[in-house]
Amino acid sequence: MTLIKHVDFEVPDFGELTAGPATRPGHIQAVQALNPLAYWRMGDAAPGPLKDLVAGNHATIVGTINLQQGGLLFGDSDECADFAGGRAEIGAPAVLTGLTAFTLGGIFSADSLPVSSGISMAMTQANFSTSGNKWTLWLAGSDSSRLAFTLYNSTNTAFATRSTFTPTPGTIYHIFITYDDAGDRKCRIYVNGAEVSYSAQPALTGTLKDGSAISLCIGDVTGFFAGSGFVWDGKIDEVAVFGAALSGSQVKSLYQIGAGILEA
Repeated sequence: MTLIKHVDFEVPDFGELTAGPATRPGHIQAVQALNPLAYWRMGDAAPGPLKDLVAGNHATIVGTINLQQGGLLFGDSDECADFAGGRAEIGAPAVLTGLTAFTLGGIFSADSLPVSSGISMAMTQANFSTSGNKWTLWLAGSDSSRLAFTLYNSTNTAFATRSTFTPTPGTIYHIFITYDDAGDRKCRIYVNGAEVSYSAQPALTGTLKDGSAISLCIGDVTGFFAGSGFVWDGKIDEVAVFGAALSGSQVKSLYQIGAGILEA
């Protein structure tokens, strides 16, 4: 790799990096080199679906999503999806069943943040029925719109990892979550390649839920609460799920390549 720019940061800036060459395949290659289980570039034309480049787990558009909007990946002409009350839903993808270690995330930019008791769901595998939750990546209005990730065990007990990070509307963020059942059983949240600080980071106890009958949704939840105020307001791009907990250096490298700091 050739170092183009060095940044010393707690949560480094992605949003200021807004221009680049017409196409930049390095990020796609970097994601694919890590063997994702699913990878949605989010730039597909209406009416969808949003195509998974790996295993055919294409996402159906439900509700209002503005497609083929300006992408969030630095220096890449591919487009993204702008969520305005809808969700992209993948019905119970078998490739995600039974995972005991994973990494998931993408590139996000919120137009607005939830307030008061509001919640904004970036990605979920949950429907909030009696036994229908595996994980949620969300912003909590009651907690200063801070970024959080909740993981569930087989008895539907929630383990909420809460960061101290609140995104700024209109700013682009590379957000990834890692978990390893064979490790300390704690979730880790990375924003722009750096692990955040936490107000809570519990270790999961019991058996990790397998989620075999739960749809994966981008931009909202499915089930009873779908479209009821949990929606993500803003753009989402370059969503990927991996079947292993990536290291901090791997997550940082993905961010740096995607932000134009490192060349692949």
